[in-house]
This record gives sequence, structure tokens and C-alpha cells, in this order.
Amino acid sequence: MDAKKNVKEEMSIVRGTFYGSLGVFSRIVFLFLANLILARCMGARDYGIWALNFIIITLGYGIVFLGLERGIGRFIGKCRGSKEYGKITIIISDGIVLIFLASFLVTSAVFFASSFFAAFFKISEISMTLKITALTFFPAAVIEIIGSIFQGFEDIKKARVVNSFIPNFLFFSAIVLLWVFGKIDLFSVSVLYAVSFWLAGIVSMFFLIRLYPDENILKSIGLALIRKSGHKIMLLRFSLPLLFYNIITNVGIYADSFIIGYFLSAYKLGIYSIASRIARMSLFLLLGSFDIFSPLISKNLADTSNKEFNTADAYFRSTKWLFAGTLLIIITLMVFPSFFIGWFGKEFLEGSFALRLLLISFLISAFAGPTDSVNIALGNTKFVAFYSILGFLISASLCISVIPYFGIEGAAAVSIISAIVTNGIPLLKLKIVNNINIINWKYVKFASFSVFIGLALGFCIRNFFSAGLAGVAVFTCLFGLIEFIFLDRLKLIDEKDLEIGKILKLKVFSILK
Repeated sequence: MDAKKNVKEEMSIVRGTFYGSLGVFSRIVFLFLANLILARCMGARDYGIWALNFIIITLGYGIVFLGLERGIGRFIGKCRGSKEYGKITIIISDGIVLIFLASFLVTSAVFFASSFFAAFFKISEISMTLKITALTFFPAAVIEIIGSIFQGFEDIKKARVVNSFIPNFLFFSAIVLLWVFGKIDLFSVSVLYAVSFWLAGIVSMFFLIRLYPDENILKSIGLALIRKSGHKIMLLRFSLPLLFYNIITNVGIYADSFIIGYFLSAYKLGIYSIASRIARMSLFLLLGSFDIFSPLISKNLADTSNKEFNTADAYFRSTKWLFAGTLLIIITLMVFPSFFIGWFGKEFLEGSFALRLLLISFLISAFAGPTDSVNIALGNTKFVAFYSILGFLISASLCISVIPYFGIEGAAAVSIISAIVTNGIPLLKLKIVNNINIINWKYVKFASFSVFIGLALGFCIRNFFSAGLAGVAVFTCLFGLIEFIFLDRLKLIDEKDLEIGKILKLKVFSILK
């Protein structure tokens, strides 16, 4: 019975990763298409200004969320595992009140600091765009918290509809309408961005009211404004390290862009932002797994009746398949960078080499797997904050040193060093402290052989077949087949993989029928 339950839990990871990845993929596609239109219509300089605005607003989101977009899902999973269902509604309502207060403070701060940013980067237009887009902090926080609520119940489909599909679909649709019927400039894009998030926030509240089992959720949220609850303190104690994690992670991710904007120009920042955006497309499978890992592992750790669930086994099983899929995307982008980056316009081709370097850093992250989610599920949020701060300090100091001399290529090279630090430290900790290890020789051989063969195959196809769409299609099919053969020959596909595969096969056939 426990073994069947164990397979069911791992199927939850597969199902959750599928819907999570589908949500991330939809977000990537909508944002990719929206930014494709913006880049081609605005040019590298104005697009660079919009990218800088987006980075500042994203850093603000990291503060507004208070770490609760991860913490609430984990607490709901823990309450479900320990059968403390009465606490869930209180935790949700207290969390929404906390992000309401935080969003008011951050919106005010960014609104009044907009002139400072304009003077700091010597870009006058940034003040206007920040004042408009700062109005998105509250609806964005509501969207993330409601998505986290559904994650806590392991309903990743609804979570991703709320926090990935709806806001990005609305923004993409607005950009298309502006492209067809209006004029694309910084002011109109900023207004449409704000309107899209407010509409998405209203829709997400509708989802919560209609789909959450407690009919008194709105009343509970109202009472949370005046209720003295220890749960607010409990949430903050757990989530504040995640708040610092969010801030440091986002600053670490965008430190290179900030420094490029300061030392170089908006034009260079626009080129680098497109290279970075394309590179981040490769991680949609890994990002999709984050939604399910933390609440599911938290639930099983709290559920003492499930003796068979093995965190290390679930972690490795998921990581090897996530890495295989991500490696296919990364090598494809690495072999054909000009094909993908050229869609945005000829001036962006300058970022092709930087794109390759960024892809190496993401390859390291994919190899390590969802280390952050596993550590958060284990309750080690302070440790997550620690290695994130360390990675940020290393990344920021190196960027300041190399960007003035080596430009955007130097910034991309620094990301490789940062990826080694921020993935290597948690991997070592999981192995030494928690006895969770994914680094074995079979996995290393698979990664090494696949990278070598993939690059060699790509070189042959690009030079002797085609560097266009046909070449990309042929390479993807052949390399995907080679990866599967390697997995099989190295015996990285075991009985549980086959069992899960049979279940998935039956589900697919039942859908097709």
C-alpha cells in the first residue's frame, strides 16, 4: 500500500511539473512574442529603457511578495500533512493582508524614487515609466499569493492559469492590439502593462472566491485586518529569509543588467536583455518543477504514515529528466544562436556570443535541479538566503570589475561563476547534511557525453545541412533520440521510471480517445 502511495506521490511530481512547465512555457511564449514586437518596433535603445524599468519593478515584486509566494504553499502542504485543516484559511487571509500592506509601502517608495533612478542612469524617460508600472505591485502580489494557495493544494494547473497564463496573455494581447491599431512607445506600453495586471488581479480573486472550498474566505480576509493572530508572525518568521532570498536572487540575476545600464548604455542593455531573455527560455522545465516540489515534499515529511516516500529518490528522478529536456533546448540555442536572436532585428545579433555564455550558466543550474525548492521544503530558508547572498556578492563584485572592460560578454561570463556557487553550495549541503545526492558517475557520464555529442552533431548540421528552421528541426529530433539512448545504455531508466511511463501512456491514450 505504501509503495503504491509512493508511486502516486511521484506521479504528483510528474503531473505538477507538467502543468508547472506548461504554465512557465505559456508565460515564456507570451512574453517572448510581446518582447519580439516591442524590440522590433522600439529599437535597441528604447527597448533597453523598457528592460531597465522591468528589472526595477521585478526587484520591487521581490520585496512586495515577502517570500510568501513560496511560504504559503509550503505551510498549506504542511497543514495538510499534519491534518491541521483549520489553520489554512487563517494563514491565507493573514498572508493576503501582509502583502497588501507591503505593496502600499513599496508602491509609494518607487513612485517617489523614480526621479532618483532617472538621474542615476541618466535616462529621463525611466521616471515616467516607473510611476506608471509601480501601480502593478498590489495586483501582482495578489496573483502570486493566490497561485501559491493552489500550489499548496497541489493543484498546479489552477496555480499556473492564475499566475502565468492570465497576466501574460492579457499583456501580450494588449501589445498586439497596440501594434495593430496604435503606436508603440514607452508611455503606452507602461499603461497597458499596468492595466493588464489589474485585470489579471481581479480575475485571480474571482478564481479564489469560486474555487477555494471555504465559502467565508472574503470574510476571513476582512477579519484578518483587525485580528491579532500569531499566524502573521509565524508566516513572517518563516518567509522573511525567503524575502531576502527573493531580493538577493533578483538583484543577483539583474546585477549585470544594472551595471550595463550604468557603465555602458541603454542600447547595450537592450541587446543584452534580449540575449538573457532567450537564454531563460531554456529553463521552463526546471522552473515548472518548483511549484510542486516544496509543498509535496513538505506534506510527506509531515505525514508520518507515509514511510515509503524517499525525498532523495524523487529529487534525482525528477532532476535527470528535467536536465535531459533542458539540455536539448540549451544545446539547440547554443548551436543556432543567430537564428533565434535574429528574429528581434539585425542590431541584436551583437548579443550572440553573450547568449552562448549565458546558456552555459543555465546548463549548470539544470544539472543541479530544483535545489532551492528541496531546501525550502526541508525548512532551511536561512541557508537558502545565505548562499543566495554569497552568490550575489560574488556576481556583483565581478560585474563591476569586468563589464567596463569586456562589455556584455564579460557580464555573461560572470553568470557562469555565479551559477557554480549558487548551485554547488546547496548540492554539497544536501549531500553532507541531508544525505540527498544526485551526483553519481552515471549522471555525470550522461551529461558529459550528451554535451559533447550534441555540440559535435550541431556543428555538422549547421555547416553541412542548414542553419535555418530545417536544421534546427533535424538537430532537435536527432539529439533528443541520442539523449534517450544514452539514458537507456547508462541504465538511468529504472523500473519506477517505466511504471510512471506506463501510467502516463494510459492517461495520454485515454485523453486521445
